[in-house]
Amino acid sequence: MMLKDSRFLSRFTGGHRRLQGFTLIELLVVIAIIAVLIALLLPAVQQAREAARRTQCKNNMKQIGLALHNYHDTHGCFPMGETTTQTDDPLTGHSVHVEILPYMDLANIYNRFNFSHSTWLCCGITDPVHAAAIQTKIPGFLCPSSTHGPGALYATSTPELNKQGIAEYQGIMGSDRYPHRCPPSTGRVLEQKSIGGMFNFNIKYSLRDCTDGSSNTMAFGEYSHKAPGQNYSSLGSHHDATHAWAMGYTFFNCTGRGGDYAYGLRVIAFPPNSRAYRQYAWTEVPVFNTITQGALKSGHIGGVHTLLCDGSVRFLSDSIDLTTYKNLADRADGNTLGEF
Repeated sequence: MMLKDSRFLSRFTGGHRRLQGFTLIELLVVIAIIAVLIALLLPAVQQAREAARRTQCKNNMKQIGLALHNYHDTHGCFPMGETTTQTDDPLTGHSVHVEILPYMDLANIYNRFNFSHSTWLCCGITDPVHAAAIQTKIPGFLCPSSTHGPGALYATSTPELNKQGIAEYQGIMGSDRYPHRCPPSTGRVLEQKSIGGMFNFNIKYSLRDCTDGSSNTMAFGEYSHKAPGQNYSSLGSHHDATHAWAMGYTFFNCTGRGGDYAYGLRVIAFPPNSRAYRQYAWTEVPVFNTITQGALKSGHIGGVHTLLCDGSVRFLSDSIDLTTYKNLADRADGNTLGEF
């Protein structure tokens, strides 16, 4: 009986059973649908991640603003933008970033500094504790959207320099409308420096010096990532134009020594995210003696973060009016601000 039933079933089903599963065409359709969904979702995921990074960057600058104001409450003024000596010796200076460390809950790093030593890791440092301090990579000084590594990219012949941590938020020296003038006997004007802003070398300013108003004057600006079309320097030396956060010195060039530049401070001369450095020179890397005027730049689309002297953070568009931008950089120009 079972044999007859099996024969009958065989005749009824055509002599074989049909296996259940996906055909090749069905499988390709499913894969295509998944690919389309991924293509639709990926930009949204990337945008969400960038929004988080941008928020973190803004928060980093707010923390710097709080530190500056806590310093001001303690000392009655903001710290020097950088220190230097009367002999233009670059090896003895340190930056505003060092001064605000205790006010960013980083006193443990500040206390390891030996201020009689250089902040150039390559040059005569015999104190290992001090050397370790200036190699520290501080997340609060780094923009999470930047593709630059946390260390400097200086001369390949002095690899010790490349161990130093960098700062991607820098003090605003002012605009290029107020260049630093050397003593009259020299007849020199340092066009790469400015005396218009809130941070300079060997001088401290307080909020009462900011007569344009603390909400109308920049304190710090973002100098991270790279401008469109710009690559990080492959030449070594200082052409990378990053700032090792501990270093803060100025070559005056009033005495004929060195170039005309200041580390860790920015002079506002060009629009944000511009590849221009001097006279709108469209070069891959900035010229050594014009790095102070390198445009503020960021990895964020459309602009850069700036910290105002009242502690607020504003995102300035790449298309900001250049006159308004320079008015924001100067503390006491008396000009009426446009929209920003």
